[in-house]
Amino acid sequence: MSYQHFLVEITEGVATVAFNRPDKANALHQAAWDELPMVFNALHEEETVRVIVLSGTGNHFCAGIDLGLLMSLQSFNDLDCEARKREKLLAFIRKLQQAINAIEAGNKPVIAAIHGACVGGGLDIAAACDMRFCSADARFSVKEID
Repeated sequence: MSYQHFLVEITEGVATVAFNRPDKANALHQAAWDELPMVFNALHEEETVRVIVLSGTGNHFCAGIDLGLLMSLQSFNDLDCEARKREKLLAFIRKLQQAINAIEAGNKPVIAAIHGACVGGGLDIAAACDMRFCSADARFSVKEID
């Protein structure tokens, strides 16, 4: 299985999936959010896979939503209608949530192997996994609550 933003390998029934943007602390831009459900849907359908382990390359598990993607939401302000702005935002949020739902919706257990930072959407992704194991350097944050 070959993907652009995730490293995927299957060995003896264990699928390892790794976020693969270490230069950006594995922050997920739009292309990665689009690819995430494809990865997990394929693995949940793959008969040779018995368990999935999700990790991150580099120093961090996942920094959540890429700031560039978050800033793109400013384009909704160009709409004159407040209701249309809210509809666009809701559609955006639902699309991200569907990507996360693909992790937990399958029939295979998913284990998050967390190291370094696990921030925002990365924490949502970890919470969608069936189990979470953390290294001693793992740290968690939801900046929206600050």
